[in-house]
Amino acid sequence: MNQGHFLVNLITNIANFIVTVVVGLWMTPYLIHYLGITGYGLIPLITTVTSYLSVLTLSINASVGRFVTLLMERGEAEPANRVFNTALFSIVAILLVLLPVGIWIVSHAQLLLVIPAGYQQQAHWLFICAFAVFVLSQLASPFEIASYCRNRFDLRNGIAILTLLIRAGAIVCLFHLSAPRIWHVGIGYLLAAIVSVIGAVVVWRIQLPQLRIAPRLFDWAVLKALVGMGGWVVVNYIGSVLFIGIDLVIANRLLGPRDAGQYTTVLQWSVLLRLMAGTVAAVFGPPVLYLYARQNHQGLVTYLYRAVKFMGLALALPIGLICGFARPLLLLWVGTAFVPLAGLLLIITLHLCSNLATLPLVSVQIAMKRVRLPAMVTCVGGLLNLGLAVLLAGPVGWGMYGIAIAGALLFTANYSFFAPIYSARILGQPWSYFLKEMIPTMIATVLVGSAAWLLAASGLVASWASLIGVGCGIALAYVAIVFSLVLSAAEREMVIALLPTKMRRLLTSP
Repeated sequence: MNQGHFLVNLITNIANFIVTVVVGLWMTPYLIHYLGITGYGLIPLITTVTSYLSVLTLSINASVGRFVTLLMERGEAEPANRVFNTALFSIVAILLVLLPVGIWIVSHAQLLLVIPAGYQQQAHWLFICAFAVFVLSQLASPFEIASYCRNRFDLRNGIAILTLLIRAGAIVCLFHLSAPRIWHVGIGYLLAAIVSVIGAVVVWRIQLPQLRIAPRLFDWAVLKALVGMGGWVVVNYIGSVLFIGIDLVIANRLLGPRDAGQYTTVLQWSVLLRLMAGTVAAVFGPPVLYLYARQNHQGLVTYLYRAVKFMGLALALPIGLICGFARPLLLLWVGTAFVPLAGLLLIITLHLCSNLATLPLVSVQIAMKRVRLPAMVTCVGGLLNLGLAVLLAGPVGWGMYGIAIAGALLFTANYSFFAPIYSARILGQPWSYFLKEMIPTMIATVLVGSAAWLLAASGLVASWASLIGVGCGIALAYVAIVFSLVLSAAEREMVIALLPTKMRRLLTSP
């Protein structure tokens, strides 16, 4: 493992997140302006439903990175080739089987979703584009193990930023060349997916030239091992879909396309936060595998403890700002019609401060092959979330707030309580080892949110410039307090060691 890449990986992750936020936040009101809230709501709904098909390839994708990384670390190139080719050609076979399923979904979309009058044909073409994007993303996944295996997330992030810009640029061009249609967005996604596949293949050829495409290296025994390892990951994915992927469908079916469009709009902040946390947590994955492969148990435990702590403290800042600035944020972003949904934004985002902080622990569960119980718990929790969301949104009459409350309660039970307790147990640590790190994270989030709310209520936040200025002021104060009062001396030294030389000297000089 190249430790020197940790900082550049982290920086490019942050850059990728910033670009994603800027493009995503700009694109949402842009699409609403041209397509209306009803038309806009169909876009994330259809792309989400199509992504459910990945459950059939997940058992392979979830474990191939682990196997190849461990084998390459041991210098076993030939077995790594067998894993790579088995994964690649298995996915190709699955995609061929899924082809008629995709055709059926495209042809019977009206049976799955409530599609408003006048949008049926556009939704049909958007489904076609979304299915093509799914196919391309699955074909790219075996090649993306190169950036994971070599700990080169900077390359992956560069490709991600490029695809974001291509997608947004294509949509804008199509909207200005003809009357805007929702399937234009599908074309933008499709072009970006093509670029993503090309980028993944190029990185694979540069970073892992030892791996070559050779159908003869397909191995049924390897496939059995991959599926055996990833089978419970599939169960976990199904539970995750019921946690965070089914709310759009529930809103569409129970509340109608317009309310679903409003819910989808507010949900974008949660999506961005999950994306940020996922990209940062991915940086911690390869080191966990390396420490586990070298049987450095104490190093692994310490590393994960600090990963959870840093994740929580890092998430507290953006989540606190979003919650505190909820009303002016919605006003400036999408207009006065969405300001009454500030409470919904608070419910959707606040619980993520502790729930997303535990994401690094998923890596150790995979490394130690202890994924069965987490998968079962997640699946049961997802089913409970589905039932509670339907109950609260429908019979109880809480509408979109009921969906959000159900998700917050069940998500917290799983990720803020079960995940840290279970991870501590399999690592031989006290049950509260990781759990106690949730407390400073939640306190920090509430303090940041309170400061933002007070400043917003005082009238200081009336434009994007003032919101960004006040937010930066809070951020600077927060970073100074956390660095000097919350981090231990060893943790401060570790952070300083990651900084460029000149900045290091500035901080350490008397």
